[in-house]
Amino acid sequence: MRYFWMILIVATMVGCGAVYEKDTDKTEDFCASDYQRCNGACVSLMSDSHCGKCGEACGDNASCFKDDQGNYACQCATGYATCASDECAIDVTTDISHCGGCFNKCGQDEECVGGECVCNSLTRENKVLASDADRAQAYASELANCGQCGYDCKAVSVDNDRCVEGHCRCAGDGTSCVEGDGCSVDLNSDPKNCGQCGHECEAAANCIDGKCGCATGQVYCDGECVDNNDEHCGDGCLKCLDNTECNVKTNACLCSDPDAFIKRKACLIGDNIYGCVKLGTDQNCADCGNICMGGTTCQSGQCKCREGYALCGSKNCLNIQTDPLHCGECHNACQKSTPHCVAGQCRPCAANQIDCGNGKCVPDTLTGNAICMACGIGHHIDTKTGKIVEGCGFGQECHWNSKVGKYACFCDNHACQPYSLGCRPRESDVGGGLHRVHVKF
Repeated sequence: MRYFWMILIVATMVGCGAVYEKDTDKTEDFCASDYQRCNGACVSLMSDSHCGKCGEACGDNASCFKDDQGNYACQCATGYATCASDECAIDVTTDISHCGGCFNKCGQDEECVGGECVCNSLTRENKVLASDADRAQAYASELANCGQCGYDCKAVSVDNDRCVEGHCRCAGDGTSCVEGDGCSVDLNSDPKNCGQCGHECEAAANCIDGKCGCATGQVYCDGECVDNNDEHCGDGCLKCLDNTECNVKTNACLCSDPDAFIKRKACLIGDNIYGCVKLGTDQNCADCGNICMGGTTCQSGQCKCREGYALCGSKNCLNIQTDPLHCGECHNACQKSTPHCVAGQCRPCAANQIDCGNGKCVPDTLTGNAICMACGIGHHIDTKTGKIVEGCGFGQECHWNSKVGKYACFCDNHACQPYSLGCRPRESDVGGGLHRVHVKF
């Protein structure tokens, strides 16, 4: 009896299109493949309301799709795309910004027909031409789009009444830039034959006096003629900012409010952007962008080293007060006997040393008799050891002797008579005055 009910249930499900099965041996119901139980009912995971899972609905112009790997996703209907907008909201068959695909923008005087950019002034018959070759043929004969989209033969000359192989023609006599019958062209104004036959100006440029360019008061920027102003100044399409304005006579950015006491100039401060800056600074010394480098500073419109420094053929300022290769002036190198540059002069000792005058250098922290002792000048008896050592002796002082150019020991005013190891009082000395006698050892 149990098998009878199972056969009956399965037969009923097949006959009525049921989407779940029931095993009488089990108590749980389950849905068939590609179905899922949602709110008590088995629903198709291929449905637009439950794409891949319950409640995952596809938007307008989209339907549910399952790939070969079994992944579910909402797929845009033919002719629709997302293009950084709401899902499948862009109709790529008509949208001029996304014609045939995302971000494929149609040009000026074009519209999107069937996912292709076509000239919006072509006849309806030619608009639906599918191939590029057919569309080129349409441009070859369309009077309002002769040779290219938007080139109107009538606008060039009211006498033109046909387009032949992309060139405007008219009946009657006249010299033409093409073989056969046609109207004479004005080489001074025809942008397709500017100055000479076949010399065609760029799309947005005009032919003025036989030269491609823009009308008076306009400049050619980014593929079009625009007014010559602070936003597009001169042929360079300069942008005038920071107290500058476009001078239409010179086609250059100039300072709009120059200071009579401070020299200023419009200088490039960005990509084609000008601003009014002060000259005479380290960044703009004599002119715009004249940067003082290598330790130089701007002085009277020139990049110079500060006092005590010089370039000496180097990229950087050198200290000629201490540089032994350029001591006092460029290329004045100190010699072996006087290897140190001190205050711009070659000396035997460094700046933190004392020159003994006998070829020795001692620290400049020494004073008095300690200098002569370190220099090895003079002799005296060490009272502790009884030995003769270097340095000034009894009653002597260590001083610089300018006559011989070195330090020496001198007797003080109480011991004016020198002897081999110091000074001793004179019998005739009555204590008056200072008597210094140079002691030679």
